[in-house]
Parts: sequence; structure tokens; C-alpha cells
Amino acid sequence: MNKAPGFVIRWYNSLRFKLPLIFLVLFLLIAASIFFTLHTQGQKLLDEIAYAKITQADLKVVDELQVRTAKATTLASSLANLAQALPADVGLHKRLIPRLLNIQGTEHFIAGGGIWPAPYQFDSGIERRSFFWGRDRQGKLHYYEDYNAPKTPGYHREEWYVPARYLAPGHAYWSKSYIDPYSLQPMVTVTVPMHDAGKFIGAATVDLKLEGLHSLLEKVTRPFAGYAFAVDRNGTFLSFPDEQLARKTWQTAGDTSIIPYIKLSELAQNLPVFSSIAEILNRENQLIQAMARDTPAFDPQLTARLAAESYQIDAREAQLISVSLSNPLQERPLAKNFLFQQDYFLQQPVFVSVITMPGTFWRIITVMPYNAALHRGEEIFSRLLEVMLLAVSLPCCSLPC
Repeated sequence: MNKAPGFVIRWYNSLRFKLPLIFLVLFLLIAASIFFTLHTQGQKLLDEIAYAKITQADLKVVDELQVRTAKATTLASSLANLAQALPADVGLHKRLIPRLLNIQGTEHFIAGGGIWPAPYQFDSGIERRSFFWGRDRQGKLHYYEDYNAPKTPGYHREEWYVPARYLAPGHAYWSKSYIDPYSLQPMVTVTVPMHDAGKFIGAATVDLKLEGLHSLLEKVTRPFAGYAFAVDRNGTFLSFPDEQLARKTWQTAGDTSIIPYIKLSELAQNLPVFSSIAEILNRENQLIQAMARDTPAFDPQLTARLAAESYQIDAREAQLISVSLSNPLQERPLAKNFLFQQDYFLQQPVFVSVITMPGTFWRIITVMPYNAALHRGEEIFSRLLEVMLLAVSLPCCSLPC
């Protein structure tokens, strides 16, 4: 009697074949999905990595500058408190104020400061009775009477003084940048008001040097072979990689520190490649002005009063001051990022970060080469792809053959 043939499972129908095949197909699908996702979304991820890196560099600069501005503001407030507590004694003011102003460890960034009583406030028979000390180039404080001279417009009409009349107690005003006539350094002034029973009786000021800003910007951009520069609220350079481009004139001999900086808009007229950044800052100004108009502290009538009360404040400057006094950023830096196809210094596409500091409204502009961001992004993508492919391939390798 013949036996019926046994049931035979073909090799291609066996689990030993199908299971590894299924895992292999899944592996290929997942690998293809990973590869497709990384390459289609790669540019977006690269941008995010680059922007995060240059924003981090910007924030390092902002943090350092805010430490200095906070110290200067605190010192100005201390001067105001001391002056409000002192009797109207000239000798006492001259002895005590410089002691407070000359705090050890601040010589490299505090250029001077003083007390500026309102007209006839210190002495009913004297209109101008200021107490000002400026630090010379060797770091020593000197007392100056220049601002009390009768044949001058008067310190009560200076750009750094007039806005103090409209400051609430505990608030501060930062001036535009200028070249200090005593230390010959670029700097800004922070002003705090003095009050007596709610009445404005004068102001206290501290002058902050901007010395060392260039070195700080170089330090934070060195890791990615980029550069950075800074401008004040008017767009005037505080620091720039090429001094010959950023100064009004250039002298091969003599002291270049006394030569004022130009504005970014002026540079853009000579070198149109900078017009894009100039336009960005212009749009930022418009945005901040719109934010200011929405704050309760904004006074639409203040612009005209500021322009009328100071010979140094024109209509445009008055508008910028009105915005700054309303504090629209509320102590939070405003950051924006951009991609430019060509850079003047690096001669390649670049990522650009612009951060606006609250209070001072300085702008820190940081530039990163596109290639630096691309190289870093490709490293991350390669490692991510390797790890994910390894994770998917392990189950296949562990299956019995």
C-alpha cells in the first residue's frame, strides 16, 4: 500500500525565511523614512541649530553688558540717595560723592559721574551748582566745574538731563553714545532722578565706558569664525570689526579714540551690502515704537516737550527717548534671526542674529558663516542617522537564520 506523500513546507513559506524578510523590509522602510525626513527637513533643522548658536552668543554679550549697566544704574541711584540726604553744603558734597563714585573694581568701566541739582535748587541764588567728577586716561577721578559756567546752555538742557524730569522714582534713562571729552572714550550716561516730596529736584548720573566691548564681541564669535558689532538706539556704532569703516574720519597718526563713530545708515550709503541690516534695524525701531504706544506709560505729548527743553534733542531723538521712557520691552531682550546670501567680510551666505537690549536699546548684531552651521548640522544628522539605523538593525541581527 502506498503512503500518501507528507506535507512539505516550501523554504520560501517558512517562518525562518519570512520573519527575517519582514524585519528586513521594515528596516529598509524605516531607514528610507529617516533618510527622507532628514534631507527634506534638513534645512529647517540647520537653520534652527544655527540660530540657537548665534542667539546664545548674543545673549552672552547681553548678559555681560547688563551686569555693567546694572552696576552703573545702582551706583547712580546710590549717588541720588546720598545727595538727597545731604544738606546744601558744597564741602560735604565734594568730600563724600567722589568716595562713593570711586568704588574699587569699577575703574575699567565707570568713567565718572555726579550730582546735578535743578536750577536754583541747591542755592536759591545760583542757577547751576553741579558736582561732577570725570576719570582721566590713567583712571584717576578729577573734579570739573565746566558745567557750571554761565556762558553755556546749562546742564539742565543737556540730552542726558532733560528726560530725567519725566522719570518716575526708581527708573533710569540711558543717553545716546558719545565721546567723553575727559577720558576720550566712547561711552553712555545713565541718569536717575532726585525727588523731594514728589517734586523733581535734580538728577544723578554715572558715565559708563564702552571700552572692552570689541574684545568681548570677538571672544564670543571666535568659536564659529564669525563676528559681531553693536549700535546704540540711534544706530551709531559702539563697536565694529573695521574701525576705518566705522569712524567719521581716519588718521594714520594721533589718537583715533577721539574720532566719533558713524551710524549704520551712513555706512549703508557707502557700502550698500549693509543696507539690509540697516533696514532690519529700521523695522525693529518701528516695531518697538508700536509696542511703546500700547504701554500705559507712553505719553504722546512728551516728544514735543523734550525737543523744546533741550538744544541737543531734535524731533527724531525726542521720539526715540519717549519710546525708551515707556519701557516697551519690559526688561526682556528682543531677538530676531535672518539668513543673508552674501556678507561683506566673510564673502559667503551667513546667519544673522539681532538682539535689542531693554533699557539702553542697544543692538548686538552677530554674524555666523553658513558653512559653520552646515558642518555642525551635518555632524548631528550623521550621528542621528547612525544611531537610528543601529537601533532598527539590532532586531534583524538577533533573529535565527
